[in-house]
Amino acid sequence: MKTALVLGATGLTGSICIQKLLNDERYTNVIAMSRRQLAISHAKLVRVEMNDEQLQSVFHQHNIDEVYCCLGTTIKKAGSQQAFKAIDKDLVVDLASCALDSGVGKFAVISALGASEKAFGFYNRVKGEMEQGLIALGFAQLVIVRPSLILGPRIESRTGEDLAKSFYRMVAPIANKLLPDHRPIEAEAIVTAMIDGVNQVQPHAVTIIENKEMHVA
Repeated sequence: MKTALVLGATGLTGSICIQKLLNDERYTNVIAMSRRQLAISHAKLVRVEMNDEQLQSVFHQHNIDEVYCCLGTTIKKAGSQQAFKAIDKDLVVDLASCALDSGVGKFAVISALGASEKAFGFYNRVKGEMEQGLIALGFAQLVIVRPSLILGPRIESRTGEDLAKSFYRMVAPIANKLLPDHRPIEAEAIVTAMIDGVNQVQPHAVTIIENKEMHVA
C-alpha cells in the first residue's frame, strides 16, 4: 500500500488526480499540497499548506512513495514571462529535487505537447526546460505527460484557453482529420495516463506519454 503526494491539488487536473487516488485501493494515504482549501474531505486525504517551510517535513512525516505534479499557470495569470517560468519550471524542479532528496523514487508531471528546450514558443520552451531539469535529477521512475489543450471545468477563468476551446469546437471535424495528434484532451484522460504510467513497469527510467497516446488510453 502506498502514499502519494499531489502538487497543485486544487486545479483542474490536480482535483481529478486527488479523487482518482482516493478511489484507488493501491493507495492508503493521499497528501494534497495546495494554497487553497480543498473542496472534498476523505479519511485517506491529508491537506498541507504549500510553502517552503512545509516541504521537508511533509516528505519525512508521511513517507511518500510517489509524487504527482499538477502545477501549472499561464503567463497572464503569473503576470510576466519571468514569473511564469518561476512556477512552471523552477518551482516544479525545486519540489522534485526536494522529493528525491527525501527518498521519493517516482515522480509524474504534466508538461505540454511540443515541449522542447529548443521550441520557438516561450511556453513550450519553458516546459522543455522543466522536463530536462527533472530528467537530470535521476528519478528511478519519471513519467512525463504531454497534453494538448486540456478540456474540463476549471474553477478559475483562463481567457486564452476558453477562446481556444470555443474555436476548436467550431473547427473540430476538420482539425481532427488534419491534426489528429493535436486534439484537445480531457483532464481525466491525462490523470489516468499519469497514474497508469507510474504503476506500470516501464522499460526505461523516463517515460514520455504524448497527447495521441492518452487519447488511445
